[in-house]
Amino acid sequence: MSERTLDVLLVHDKLEKLERYRQLLLDAGHGWDVETASCGEEAVERALSGQFFCVILDVLMPCTRKDAKAGLTEQQGGVWALERISQQRPWLPVIMFSQHELNDDIIDQARRFRIFDYLIRDEPHFAFKFVTRLKNAEEVFHNRLETLGQKSDIVYKSGRMQGVVLEARRSARSEAPVLITGETGTGKSLIAREIHRWSSRRDRTFLVMNCAALPETLVESEMFGHVEGAFTGAVKRRRGKLELADRGSIFLDEIGDMSLQTQAKLLRAIEDQEFSPVGSEEVRKVDVRIICATNKNLEQMIKEKTFRDDLYYRICYEKIEVPPLRERPEDVGPLMQHFLAIHAQKTGRTIDCDARVVQRMQTLTLRGNVRELQGILQAGLSRMERSEQALTEYHLESELFGGGASAPASLIPDRETALKAVRGGVDYSRATTDFSNALIDAAMQEAAGVGERAARMLKLNPHTLRRYVRQREGT
Repeated sequence: MSERTLDVLLVHDKLEKLERYRQLLLDAGHGWDVETASCGEEAVERALSGQFFCVILDVLMPCTRKDAKAGLTEQQGGVWALERISQQRPWLPVIMFSQHELNDDIIDQARRFRIFDYLIRDEPHFAFKFVTRLKNAEEVFHNRLETLGQKSDIVYKSGRMQGVVLEARRSARSEAPVLITGETGTGKSLIAREIHRWSSRRDRTFLVMNCAALPETLVESEMFGHVEGAFTGAVKRRRGKLELADRGSIFLDEIGDMSLQTQAKLLRAIEDQEFSPVGSEEVRKVDVRIICATNKNLEQMIKEKTFRDDLYYRICYEKIEVPPLRERPEDVGPLMQHFLAIHAQKTGRTIDCDARVVQRMQTLTLRGNVRELQGILQAGLSRMERSEQALTEYHLESELFGGGASAPASLIPDRETALKAVRGGVDYSRATTDFSNALIDAAMQEAAGVGERAARMLKLNPHTLRRYVRQREGT
């Protein structure tokens, strides 16, 4: 895609101002094509369907066309559109502007959604700044696309994860500590490795320390090391992870599980890049990049006095939030293919995946996220026969539909329907038999007449299913 096929999207609810700014950009002589929109809703539609290198948004404008017709111009339509564009097109720079200085709440919202730049129309030399910032945005746009085009160990397709990867690679340029947040199993450790891989320390050591996996009595020793005789069992000097990671990076996973005492020592190590081993007063200098991760709410822990606020501000110079899998269903399919490819490498056996399995997986709320998804696939693969070549709903029925799950609500009569049936003299035995026969017929059809498969679908013992079928047929 060449640069000149890309346009600028200019958004403002006042048509006369929209035309004035559009003409300003056309007269700048950079060959830009400028498309326009008059509300947040239209801006999002155009940004997601067109080819742009930058979106320029007025902050205080309507969210929807309906709002615009009603004359509701003092809404935060700009921030509303920014949020949606940044989620779906994280590589697309967004410049926001307003007539006057905005309050801190709106600015904080805009920053949270990765605003590229912000301009005030009343400032001196606004026209010059307007054009200059747009030139910068064009360069940044192509740099971001180039960055996203580089190979990554992270498997993703969604715009949300594209934004996370961009943030990780941008943060790699600095030496500041990074805090990665997200639920269990979302891939925080992969983001940490991505930061290290893109940093100037890429050829140095990358060490991982799980703060939740060790007893509190061993956490300090593991991180800072110890000298001989420091405690019972310390028969010789041992170097800690910080010292071993010197000139490289250390990833402190689950830092929210660290005790207040260890937090204090870590704070010193981050501030002064020095520490003392357990049992020694000797000060040792290190040069190490600190990357932390947690699935806990550290802000709430600060209020509860279980996490130091000074340490939080030290490790949170840059913060990256990894979204849960349920908020990025587009990633489920690629992740499943990735895990099946790993299985093929290990076993020499290529397995396809039924499209219905992927669709069903995308609707599940996996509390373990990517890690749980991998576990479900492994369980399904273990149930496959050697002759089978495709993973289907049949192999994952207990995971997809729940072991021993009750019938779907649509199959169960509501109270009013059941009451009418009772008053009408329903034959309980006949009703349950009819329901049972319908389920058996459907399962046998879905299983292509294979009784064992149908039994597994119905959570029945195969012998029990055969008995039901014989009773029904009178044999």
